[in-house]
Parts: sequence; C-alpha cells; structure tokens
Amino acid sequence: MLELENIEYEKANLIKNIGICRDYKAKNAKPDIIPLEEFVALNPTVAKEVANDQHLLYIARLKFELFQRRKLLKDLEEGKKKCDAMSKECQEKKQFLEGMSSLIHNICQSVTPFEQYMSVSSSPSMAATTLPLPLPLASAIDDLSPMLFSLFHSLQLQTRIHSDINSIVNVLIAGGKHVVLSQRFDSSFA
Repeated sequence: MLELENIEYEKANLIKNIGICRDYKAKNAKPDIIPLEEFVALNPTVAKEVANDQHLLYIARLKFELFQRRKLLKDLEEGKKKCDAMSKECQEKKQFLEGMSSLIHNICQSVTPFEQYMSVSSSPSMAATTLPLPLPLASAIDDLSPMLFSLFHSLQLQTRIHSDINSIVNVLIAGGKHVVLSQRFDSSFA
C-alpha cells in the first residue's frame, strides 16, 4: 500500500513538473518572425509546397527569417565599411586642403622672382597692387578657384602645378599683350 501511495505521489509530482515545463515561457520559444501573410506573399512557391504541414511551414518561415537577418547583417557590415572608407577619404581631403595654404604660399614664393623681373613690388602691405599680366594669364587667374578644385581631384597635382608655373614663365618671358589686374594674393601667404 505504501508503494502505491509512493507511485501516485511520484506520478502527481511528474505531472506537476511537466505542467511547469510546458507553462514556462522561454524568451527564444517564439522568435519574432515574418507574419504568415507576408511570407506567403514573398514566397508563394515555398508556401504552396508546405501549406499542408504547419510544422514545415513554420520551419520555412524560420529559414526565411534567418536568411533575411543574415542578409541585413551583411548589408550593415557593407554600410559600415563604406562609412569608414568615406570617413577616411574625407580625412585625406581635409588634410589635403589644410596643406593647400602652404602649397599656395610656395607658389607665391616661386612667383617672387618673376615679380622682380617685371619690376613689381611684392610687399604684403600692398593688397591692391596692379600687376601687368599677359592676357592669357589674366584669364587663368580669374579661373584660379575652379582650377584649384580640379587640381584637388587630380592625382598629378605636382605635375600640373609645375607645368602651370612653366607656362606662366613662358608667357612672362615671351612678353605679349599685358592687362592690369588687382593682385589677388592674400597677405597672409606673402
């Protein structure tokens, strides 16, 4: 009799434990997956193949969800790589622009002998000194800002600057028609 009571007690205890296990809500028991209607709309062929079996349909939805999440993670990683690359490119361009002032200063310093050749004073206090310049050079100075922008995008910056200086030298040495322009150099570079 005592054995029968023990068996009944064990049976009741096991049934109670089974009920507790079934009622336990694990956080991963029902993952957030795509709704059935949306899954059928996106994958009609797969949905038709497993429409009769709810278990296979649920597995197909889980696989689809896993595929979508992996794709989104891959897109996220690519986006981070692009962002890092653009950040690096912006930093390089910023450093380049910071170096432009010294480059322009060096160009102004290299033009000083030509100013002396042309008998023009290059003192920093003369912000609006008139320079007799050949006509092609005058239009080149008017286009200085776009030229610097195009130079910024060129990988052959030094070559272009040297060729521009050489062409300026050739024009100044050759003489030609001269026009009067205001000096456009900032006094901080002189």
